[in-house]
Amino acid sequence: MTYTDVESAKNEADKKDPSVTAGSQAVESEVSASGDGGSVQSKTSENNVSSGGTPKGAAEEGQASDNCQNSEEAAPKKKSSFVVRVISSLFMIGSAAWLIYLGSWYFSALVGVISVGLTYEYCNLAQKRGFKPNHSLTAACSLAMTLVHHIHMDTSTSAWLCMAILFWCLFGSSLGNVFDFKDRGSAIADSAINCMAVIYCGLLPAFLISIRNIHVFVLIFLVLVCIATDAGAYLFGKVLGRSKLCPQVSPGKTWAGFWGALICAVFVAYGCDAMAPRLGYSLQFNMYFWLVLGLGIGLMGQLGDLFESSLKRDAGVKDASDIIPGHGGLLDRFDSYLFASMFTYLSIAICVSIPFLSELFTK
Repeated sequence: MTYTDVESAKNEADKKDPSVTAGSQAVESEVSASGDGGSVQSKTSENNVSSGGTPKGAAEEGQASDNCQNSEEAAPKKKSSFVVRVISSLFMIGSAAWLIYLGSWYFSALVGVISVGLTYEYCNLAQKRGFKPNHSLTAACSLAMTLVHHIHMDTSTSAWLCMAILFWCLFGSSLGNVFDFKDRGSAIADSAINCMAVIYCGLLPAFLISIRNIHVFVLIFLVLVCIATDAGAYLFGKVLGRSKLCPQVSPGKTWAGFWGALICAVFVAYGCDAMAPRLGYSLQFNMYFWLVLGLGIGLMGQLGDLFESSLKRDAGVKDASDIIPGHGGLLDRFDSYLFASMFTYLSIAICVSIPFLSELFTK
């Protein structure tokens, strides 16, 4: 076969299937002469034709172009998400600071709204695991916890009222289990979830009101130490993080972040104690109390964060909700404050009540 015959055969194939010329790569032919006669040697170029008629090299170039385009589109989205996150943070910080300053029922109303939102998010997480908590009952009991702490009463009266609220939550859960038993996945689990929601999402944040009633400085101290704990855990974990703290619960947490959070918490606690007299706050407790309290808040804050992470991991979700733009849910933002608020209030109450501790930590 001569070179002319090869060209004629290729032209006839092109006429039969025009897509071959549009989508495939030309076949290179080599004609080599030998002593016995001319022989045609054909080879296909290194870039093979893909099944769709597109050369392999062109397909790779197109894929690279698509990846580049996707990365260019992702950059503005990431920047936009960061802007939304910053705006949401500024709005929350400004609103919370103003209501903390006002105190009274303004701040109590804020805590009540947060408690109801936390309760609904907690119940929604339980629903994702197939349970059926009572949203309305738990939200009403959580709001009642806020009201109890808002009213200035002695500690024993508040404790009895909180126990009464838990009883009514248990009573309401029992009625729901009895009259709606067939539709219940687990009567035991549903009752426990209802009571846990009231304690975790109603009672714990209500201690923020009691702390505000003690002194506004104590609440500011709690907020600043919690912020320092979160910041320290992130920065130390980012720079020095190697060993994982609880990879099965939160893969991003490291031991370096854990210790860094405690260091930052104690450092901020010392700074608050030093700045309080200059700001006009007369403190009852000495520096050692505030350092120990700051260390405890750092521990409780990280425990609260890990506990909330375990709830989300159990429910199979990344965020508790999307109510806060750029941040997720209320549980995602206030998890550090829940355990820390109760720890702060009980620490002060115990130090005041026990004479030995009162002599040790008061000025």
